[in-house]
Amino acid sequence: MQRYIIRQKILAITDNFTIRTPDGTDAYYVKGRLFSIGNKLILRDAHGPGQMVIKEKIIRIRPTYQITHNGKILATISKRLLTVVRDKFMVTVNKGPETSLPERFLIPYWHESSVPPWRQGGASASLSEWYGGSYRERVPSGFGPYALTRLALQTGGSFTIFEQLPAQADYNLEHLLQYAPDYGSARDYRDSIEGKPLRQFIADAAAVSFKQPELFTAPRMVFMGARSPYYPYKVEQHYYSPADFRDQLSVAVLRERRRVTQASQVLARFAAHLFDPSIDWEYEYTREESKRWRAWYDLTRGRLLATQARYLEYLATTSQIGGLLSAQCNEVTLHAASALRNPESGLLINDSMRCLYRCASENEATPWEDLARWELDIPCGLRVEQGTIPRPEPRISSGSPRAPQQFSFPNL
Repeated sequence: MQRYIIRQKILAITDNFTIRTPDGTDAYYVKGRLFSIGNKLILRDAHGPGQMVIKEKIIRIRPTYQITHNGKILATISKRLLTVVRDKFMVTVNKGPETSLPERFLIPYWHESSVPPWRQGGASASLSEWYGGSYRERVPSGFGPYALTRLALQTGGSFTIFEQLPAQADYNLEHLLQYAPDYGSARDYRDSIEGKPLRQFIADAAAVSFKQPELFTAPRMVFMGARSPYYPYKVEQHYYSPADFRDQLSVAVLRERRRVTQASQVLARFAAHLFDPSIDWEYEYTREESKRWRAWYDLTRGRLLATQARYLEYLATTSQIGGLLSAQCNEVTLHAASALRNPESGLLINDSMRCLYRCASENEATPWEDLARWELDIPCGLRVEQGTIPRPEPRISSGSPRAPQQFSFPNL
């Protein structure tokens, strides 16, 4: 295990420390801030530009500190209140992905998967919810979070992964070693991407999805009623007369179409890049030696093009809704369907399916296979289902009417 020596500078106005390795090499520098509300320390890497901030929280029950990097909270350290022998601190770490920079194009799946629910001992759970809802954020990667795993590797420690049911038992850890991420520094990671269009495309797509997550939220499929902003986006239905429903529908559809159009324009720029004739993407794919990067390429390209096709179909379908409604309709639900309304969608879907099928077949028993098949499960087209919500019956009170309540003042 790697050991470090902390040496404080005595003649200093603020807290100043140098953290060294046993051979005397400077590893980190720690400098306190003189004028700050609460204790604040700046931790700098002696061999690079990396910098973290350790700051004390002011409003708290017990001494609490947060470690941040570029404004993002990496860990929270809280002192335990009741200790007998010595002070003890509890560290809560924001684990993050298994790589120094995100690689997954994190966009939602629009519809529920056909995967049957998990059942054991009388209990059951929807696998869509178990795996993290529409984003499938809880799909196990087979690897520990980047920061903690790198820390364990560099200090001679270990990181233990426990299987979490009902995770699929197909994920063999020895098999997944072929997909192990790079545990070098963030700078090394960026250098490994530079000059490689395939890797750069994956990193750029992931970055956009993480920076604008609200833009890619799945559009609503049920009109009208109040839609929950949280998965599974349940809609609380209300009664509207058919005339009021048409007025409300036009406003709600216009709002959804604006956001879908904006998201589609972002993906269209990526799609144009993917069809750029100056880049031979299949050549880049064959010369890429890493199975991990090849899997990410097929999954990212496949899901990006499929989602763009879904956007085009959503816009085409919602543009026609008004002319499809019957006189009594006051509810509309959009369902997945194979039939397409936009000719451009077919070209995108063909390319998408080619990549997703290759991703699933060449990366069996891995998270990439599951993520690809979930997209392949549901067709990209939409069909319109009309419904009629009956007018609520008026409430009729039972029994004789109540006599008005009499008030009296006490005799003072």
